[in-house]
Amino acid sequence: KKGARVFMWEEVNGFWVRKALIRSEVEDEWYEFAPSQRSFDPVKNEWDLCKPLDSKADVPDNGEYDDDDDD
Repeated sequence: KKGARVFMWEEVNGFWVRKALIRSEVEDEWYEFAPSQRSFDPVKNEWDLCKPLDSKADVPDNGEYDDDDDD
């Protein structure tokens, strides 16, 4: 399973930390970010998912299952 590595930036105690996602996490996290919050580095073949890249972006509803749908 070759492909680009994916990293997610999370705020932890006031610092932004870059966390590598495992393949099974990528699908769960990918659609939580708007396209403007995803950045690809073709040299390293890596994606960064980072909300501060566009903090005002609306994340589109992609029809995926959402835990809030249980209510």
